Amino acid sequence: EVPGHLEDGEHQDLGPGGAGQPAGGAQGILIDQHPLDRDHDATRAQHPGALRLAGRPGAEESGCHDLPLCPLGPLAGAPSGPGYTHLVVKAVIVGCGRVGSVLARELAAAGHDVTVVDTTRASFDRLGSHFPGRMVLGNGIDQHVLEEAGAPGADWFVSVTNGDNRNIMSAQIAREIFKIPRVMTRIYDPIREAVYREMGLYTYCPTLVGAAIARTYFEEGPEAADQARSELTGSLVASLG
Repeated sequence: EVPGHLEDGEHQDLGPGGAGQPAGGAQGILIDQHPLDRDHDATRAQHPGALRLAGRPGAEESGCHDLPLCPLGPLAGAPSGPGYTHLVVKAVIVGCGRVGSVLARELAAAGHDVTVVDTTRASFDRLGSHFPGRMVLGNGIDQHVLEEAGAPGADWFVSVTNGDNRNIMSAQIAREIFKIPRVMTRIYDPIREAVYREMGLYTYCPTLVGAAIARTYFEEGPEAADQARSELTGSLVASLG
């Protein structure tokens, strides 16, 4: 745990369920849902990890699945225009803090099907009033909540709450129970991050990232530090404008 790090407000009292529990018990509460066709079995069978094909009108209906595929679409700076399409994936994000909300908006803007889970209703305000995805109020380490969020059949999963324990547990559930192909989690503790990475869980540690940028700044100067930072955040910062 990171003392005082309350970016997703998980310790606030949400209602009759008590502190840290959503009103109504452990079952996830669907706050909002954008109407998006989820009948994607045929597309997934041909292109694992795909929800639907987007970017060219009639591509699905005409069966044009042999186009050059751009898995991340605009988010990755992939080519676009006539003759190109990109896979739209189903992503579940646990934790609607600063990182989770930015990622959710980025993926939604790229045309992906995004569901965000958080224990605090107010955290969803970070998504803005025009967020096209789904918001589920509940605890991301609860299997029923993750089912409500669409974990069965999801393509991507990331846990970025304010606690290492919750992040690790939810990521393990996503990988071991729901068999989500791409699972990632944030772990602040460098030692634990290394242990779980060795165990096969894809992790990242902002503590180490920040320390590396600071060391680069002091040892090599601001230009080298700016270069290192831009390599990590350049595309996101540019898109957020």
